[in-house]
Amino acid sequence: CRVRKMADVESLISDNSPVNVVKLGEKYYAIGDTPFLHQLDVDTLLVVEKRSLYRELGLVNQSPHPVLGEDGHSYGIAQSVGLAGPKYNIVKHPRDGSSSSVVAKVSPRWRMSPCLMHSVGMSENYLIMLEQPLAMSVTDLLADMLRGAPLMDCVKWHQDKVVLHVLDVRTWKPVKQKFAVDNLFMIHFANCYENEDGNVVVDFPSYPNAGMLKEMYISTLRTVKGQAARDMAKSYNNVMTRVIIPLNTQHNIPEVLVPTTTLSSCPMENPIVNPNYRRRRHRFIYASGQNAEGLNFGQVTKLDVDTGDVKSFSEENLYTGQVLFIPKPGSQVEDDGVLVVVCVVSGRPQFGCLVFLDAASFTVVARVSYTPNAVVTMPMHGMFIPRST
Repeated sequence: CRVRKMADVESLISDNSPVNVVKLGEKYYAIGDTPFLHQLDVDTLLVVEKRSLYRELGLVNQSPHPVLGEDGHSYGIAQSVGLAGPKYNIVKHPRDGSSSSVVAKVSPRWRMSPCLMHSVGMSENYLIMLEQPLAMSVTDLLADMLRGAPLMDCVKWHQDKVVLHVLDVRTWKPVKQKFAVDNLFMIHFANCYENEDGNVVVDFPSYPNAGMLKEMYISTLRTVKGQAARDMAKSYNNVMTRVIIPLNTQHNIPEVLVPTTTLSSCPMENPIVNPNYRRRRHRFIYASGQNAEGLNFGQVTKLDVDTGDVKSFSEENLYTGQVLFIPKPGSQVEDDGVLVVVCVVSGRPQFGCLVFLDAASFTVVARVSYTPNAVVTMPMHGMFIPRST
């Protein structure tokens, strides 16, 4: 019976879309890592339509973080599995709302073991994929599906380099030179841009390995206490990392190992920049993360990448989700705007709040609390939708 069910691929994939809310064209969607898109009515939050990228394009998963290109179209990364094995697919979501399409395909370095990618980076002229050594064996996946085991059982971490795939968005062809960085793990990009030398600057939080994923099992989160909980929290510590891909330099070796630079050792995750500075040189990165004082403090952080200075906001029992930056209309100053942070409060499952911070001074300018009938879950990602929409 399980073998017959495997013939219906969609029935094996969850259509839950709990990760993000994104705008593709003029429509808004709830999205997850699986190949489904739930179009939302932004006034009622009801689902208008459910799309399947598996049916449309034969994709079995997708990144929940599509990026907006210089051309106004949105691009994401997804995987397909064919007779030649798995492929990474670059998916174009047109700004006019017409049908999505695959504009490029890239083969994984290990033919039958593609890596997991949660996000993709994009500068003005290049799309950047970090193929980390967190690989999923297709043969192990099939075996796990037969015995009903969880997906994470077939995902393994390898002590190997990270391959940098760089595609020229003007042709959707990979650049000829190959690049890599030393072993690390990352989840989200902060920003990518091309500097005055024609090289691509990529900023992202990185971890020494993917061990923190194992700490996310529900059974672990419910049982660890005391020192074990403090030790677990250490696995979430990361550093803000910069990689400069030397595209505009002549190389005489098949693969260039690119060095990494640590911009800050303050834990930062779900990083963002002022949206007006995406694909441009930025000075400030905003993120949420842990507070060094203890487990009962969430924290919002502002990093000045030019000076290394850090500003932070933190309160006991307040857990912060992703930070949203709303620029002041017409302003030419990078940190002139408001940060909106969705928060939950420890011990109060039906209480949530929005904290508004002045992006320049990092002082609280407003706070809105709400108590719905349902439990307020820990926020992951989201977006600001202007009232005019």
